[in-house]
Amino acid sequence: MPTVPEEAVFNPINPYGRSKAVVEKVLNDLAAAGGFNYVSLRYFNVAEADREGRIGGGKEDGAET
Repeated sequence: MPTVPEEAVFNPINPYGRSKAVVEKVLNDLAAAGGFNYVSLRYFNVAEADREGRIGGGKEDGAET
């Protein structure tokens, strides 16, 4: 599974990703103001079907999710 380093460019490519980025920036601002700590879990493709067909019933490219 590929990983993305923390230093990677933060450039979401769709509305879902942009909404997650906005929330993460707000949390960052709150933490910078003091008295607030957070952890951001950057999940993606959490609903995609298994490509080998063992679970889910999706298409090869996962376009239905």
